Amino acid sequence: MYSLYVASFDKSGGIYHYEINGKEIALKQFVPLERPMYFVLDGGKMYVLLRDVRDGESGVVSFDVDGDGNLKNKSEPLFTKGEIACHLAVDNGRVYAAHYGSGSLFASPDTSLKLSEKSKMHFVGLTPDGKYLCVCDLGLDKIYLFDKDLALKSEVKLKEGSGPRHICFDKAGKYVYCACELSSEVVSFKYSDGELKMLGTVSAVAGYEGENHPAAIRISGDRLYVSNRGADSVSVFSLCEGKAELINSFSSRGKCPRDIFLLDNLLICANQESDNVSVFEIKNDNSMNFLSEIKVKAPLCAMLKR
Repeated sequence: MYSLYVASFDKSGGIYHYEINGKEIALKQFVPLERPMYFVLDGGKMYVLLRDVRDGESGVVSFDVDGDGNLKNKSEPLFTKGEIACHLAVDNGRVYAAHYGSGSLFASPDTSLKLSEKSKMHFVGLTPDGKYLCVCDLGLDKIYLFDKDLALKSEVKLKEGSGPRHICFDKAGKYVYCACELSSEVVSFKYSDGELKMLGTVSAVAGYEGENHPAAIRISGDRLYVSNRGADSVSVFSLCEGKAELINSFSSRGKCPRDIFLLDNLLICANQESDNVSVFEIKNDNSMNFLSEIKVKAPLCAMLKR
């Protein structure tokens, strides 16, 4: 049995909590919030990033998560000193937020950093060794590594116009994979103590001639999954020593797959523009068995929890 959480970006949206038991999906709770962008779990709490909490400024609210997976005891908002926050990380209660609109990075309680007027921060996450923050700047085609107080450790420049959007690390914390929104590519790196070394680049899709913009990127074992807005598909890559090879793709069963999430043999795909969340079972041959769908307005973020 799993808890499934979905963030609906609709003005009358919020966080939906479902229970998945086999092929059965039941709504357990709805928490109204205006335009939630992203959420994470940390230390028995859910932290939710809201696009606008005060005159265009973004913010974060938190909830306690009870034994049944329900959200309780909403906090007062933490203002993040930026506009259009789109990604969030939390480390032992300390909040980090990336802002696409203002191009700034935030660390609680009140530190804010902006590197350039052209910056469009789109991802912030901790490195597996717990030492650094890895940040994608879609506007400058760069990936930065900062310490936890936002002092710059290193940076790597991708090709012009690539638009790095989201990254993920492999389980060993040795390799990093980046979904590039504007060039429709996946770039791989080797990671070591706050430094990235570029290894290679592959197309995010095959056999698709239209415009495509990868969004989310996730790892499960030796497989990498990328959602494609345009192709409206999820690409599957095999991984070996930092090299990614496209081996399969399947329909997202919706339009504009903004987010994907994997746990055990389940894959969840949030299709923003068709107002639905697709649930798949991952088969041993890397094919997908479509199980069900949930109707949710403008789903931006989805997460599974046991």
